[in-house]
Amino acid sequence: MVAARLAFLRTYLDAFDQFLPQTIENAFQKADGSRSSLEQSQYLAVYGVLRERHVELRQRLHDSMDKLLNRSLQTAYSTFRPAFAGSGQEGALSLVEISVFEGELQLVAFTDRFRNEAAEQLRDLNIRIALLFGQDDIKEREVPFRPYLVSRSLADASENMGLPNELAQVLTQLLATSMESTIDGIYASVNAFFAQNGVAAELPLRIKKSLNKTASAKPAYPKDQESTVTDGKDATPSPAHYRHSTQSDVNKITNRNASTTASEQSVEQFLQTIKT
Repeated sequence: MVAARLAFLRTYLDAFDQFLPQTIENAFQKADGSRSSLEQSQYLAVYGVLRERHVELRQRLHDSMDKLLNRSLQTAYSTFRPAFAGSGQEGALSLVEISVFEGELQLVAFTDRFRNEAAEQLRDLNIRIALLFGQDDIKEREVPFRPYLVSRSLADASENMGLPNELAQVLTQLLATSMESTIDGIYASVNAFFAQNGVAAELPLRIKKSLNKTASAKPAYPKDQESTVTDGKDATPSPAHYRHSTQSDVNKITNRNASTTASEQSVEQFLQTIKT
């Protein structure tokens, strides 16, 4: 990861060298096309910074990204996340806090634009980083080279130039707009570095084995035979036994009916004898 870190930082600074001339041109065009004197003066001031202090700006970009990479490598796929003092305090936001919040929203917007420009390269990079850390669950926020670091580095470098807040924001916007054209190439270079070192952008297929428990079949009673049970009290009659019992009951009822009929005939004969 140390070598990958150096490769990413070098590619990041090379991208700045590549888009710097276009950024200077964009600042001048913004100033020339502005209808507001205040806005025009801001773009002209940033134009001068880009032309005269670009070496210092490059160093600021290096320092800010270097610091961010150190921290991101320490916390990648780690449960440790430092908490900020006073983050849980309630109450109305101050003007400074509102400004910071708006700045964060701007960074989120820059990050989304970078992510869209380099979607395919980021997907492969996220897989490679997850493999290096032995993770199955891919999370972009755990990747040390995620797009948010680029957005944050641009903003931090602009703020560290000692410019007023308004000018620092204008400089950050110009840098972020220019970075969009090179962000895909940055991540393509990092992916190429990992590929050359044998880290593929493919997650291994892992099949979880599960034991299939087969239910034991219940013993079936043989047809027309009584079931064999060790305990006579719990013996269950077979279907043949039921048929045999039913036939016996029918015979008994028939015999009783026959006896009743014979008795009735004997009584009638006795009455006839008396009459005669």
